[in-house]
Amino acid sequence: MEKPTQTNLFKGERNRYIPFLKKGIFIWGKTKKAAFTLAEVLITLAIIGVVAAMTLPVLINKYQERVTITKVKKMYSTLANAYELYKVENSDPGMIPFNEEGAIQVAEIFKPYLKIAKDCGTRGTGCIKGTKLNKDGSLAGDENNPYEQSYIYYVMTLNDGSQLVFRGGSETATLDFEIMYDANSNNNIMQFAHDLFEFDGYDGKIAPNGIKDEKYKNCPSDVNGWTCTAWVVMFGNMDYLHCPEILDGETKTSCN
Repeated sequence: MEKPTQTNLFKGERNRYIPFLKKGIFIWGKTKKAAFTLAEVLITLAIIGVVAAMTLPVLINKYQERVTITKVKKMYSTLANAYELYKVENSDPGMIPFNEEGAIQVAEIFKPYLKIAKDCGTRGTGCIKGTKLNKDGSLAGDENNPYEQSYIYYVMTLNDGSQLVFRGGSETATLDFEIMYDANSNNNIMQFAHDLFEFDGYDGKIAPNGIKDEKYKNCPSDVNGWTCTAWVVMFGNMDYLHCPEILDGETKTSCN
């Protein structure tokens, strides 16, 4: 048989031989195609599926938290700017009564500066859905029913689907008024520090709940979650949901 050369190697049936260059020497052998068995393919797919099932929920949760953080910061800026614009032509309202009239008064301060999709007022329906919970999952105090079942709250849905709930002040907490922000109104559960956050009016300004007296430091251990609004705005994370035992609000403000 004629020994193949480099010039006739790839002609006709002689291409069943291929050269392998190894240390400058041509070694001749027959071609052989590599392939995976069905069992190997199935095992590989199973491993990929397990890894995806473990990592995707974590990635999705992290993404949702980033969206919530962005919304909370944006709403804080919107409310603070609106209040400053209101005070340009109006005096500081001071302590606003914690009743239906007070809720209406607070809402009227901010309505001209908000993009409202649906105004439910204090007696309308269709804005609030679901149950309100504390950070730890327990029912939120004496407000276990949806806001729309109590006339002391003024509720509205904004164009982006989020919701605002206005109410009068609290003498015990020395607050002129309070505003609850539901960042994820599509959820049937409103939970403080998860998707429900509170902003307070006092001393002629708007501030995230927890700023006053540096109570944000209590957020990791706070079962209610009210003070966590300040944590989100200040530190830009929701790590109090993941590693509360190591956070102190001073030297340690994230899980990393």
